[in-house]
Parts: sequence; structure tokens; C-alpha cells
Amino acid sequence: FRRPGHIFPLRYRQGGVIVRPGHTEAAVDLARASGSYPAGVLCEIVDRSDGSMARTPLLMQFAKQHGLKVVTIADLIRHRLRHEQLLQQVAATQLQTRHGSFTAYCFRSLVDGAEHAALVAGGLSSSSHSQQQPQPALARVQMQQHLMDAFGALHRGQGPFLDQAMAAIAAAGSGVVLYVQGHSSSRPGKGLAAELQSFARSQEACEISSSSGGGATDAASSSDALEGANRA
Repeated sequence: FRRPGHIFPLRYRQGGVIVRPGHTEAAVDLARASGSYPAGVLCEIVDRSDGSMARTPLLMQFAKQHGLKVVTIADLIRHRLRHEQLLQQVAATQLQTRHGSFTAYCFRSLVDGAEHAALVAGGLSSSSHSQQQPQPALARVQMQQHLMDAFGALHRGQGPFLDQAMAAIAAAGSGVVLYVQGHSSSRPGKGLAAELQSFARSQEACEISSSSGGGATDAASSSDALEGANRA
């Protein structure tokens, strides 16, 4: 046979393995990383014991047996995150807040277009000309939460965390708040309405957990997960 009987064209998702860790994206990203034309051919190795697609452990054995090099999708993701510039600064301005002056920088992701902000207070320069040992600075990573950040909503009696972080950094004299847009917040159906619905479910879960003396483990787990995201 000069060519296989079935050839299925596959569409690469923009952003590659960082957006979707799939074999199609890995083939194109690997070709691009090598300086080749960004396209590839996928050929699966079959596990002869049951006819299914061979998984990583079996592929590692196969590669060792035949002296082949192996690159995993996880390797490609690490390589891209380490060596590629995936954020572009698009704006900067001085902000006067009730906690003092912050310099706000906006960065846009070149992968998915999401926009993130860095609020910087005080001098954070690590210049090599300075004779003083650089001091650690306060930092807060804050996932975008409209209800808490804009409206001051409380979760389990705590918050708003963004305001508390800015106050702590202002009191310390220097620090950074990274204000991160969630991966799904810019997609249809994942905006303010979805956040309100999620917040309502979380509050209901807290009430059930409190009234049952902590017996509702699923409710407590979901509530703790939400709090963990806010405290990230």
C-alpha cells in the first residue's frame, strides 16, 4: 500500500498544548519548535494485547527497545511555558486608591486573549547596582470575582479579599497584587450571571452544612474549594 485507506484531517486549536493538551496540538507545536512547517502526521501505536491505543508506559518500553527519543505532551507544555513569551503588556497607568498609589499594568495572553492586571506598590527594583540585599515583598494572586471585588460580597463571613490585600500591601510599603481573569470567565455563559448562580449555590451549601453540623461533606468540600480559589 502506498497510502493508508483512511486519512482524517485534524484541526489544530489556536494556542496549542497550553490551551488543549492533545496529540494534534502536540504535533504542530513540536514541528514549530523544531523550525519546521507547523503541521504533522499522527500515527498511533497499537497495544497488541487488546488492540487499543498504546499508553505512555508501553510507549516508553517501545522507545527503549528500539532506541527512540520520546517527548511527552507535558514536556512540550513545560518547554513552551519556560521559553515562550505568552503575555504582552498592553496598558499601564497610575491608580490613586483609598489605600494609596498603585501602578497598574495590564497584560494580554497571547494564547487565549484573556487580560490580567498587576497592581504594584512601592519600589520593587532588583537592580544589580544596589548594595542592599533585596527584601521579600508581599504578593497576592487574586482570581477575578465580581461579587466580592466590586460589590463587597462576603463568603462564609469573610472578604472582600482584594481590598484586604491592597490594604496590607499599602501598610507594608511595597508589594504586588496579580488580578487574574479566570479561564472561563470570558466565554459565553460564564460571566456575571454564572458567577451569581455559583455564589448562590455556595451560600446554600454553607447553610446546609451549618444546620447539619458539618455532615454535608460535599457541600463543605465545594465551599472550601471556592474559598481556596479566593485565597490562591
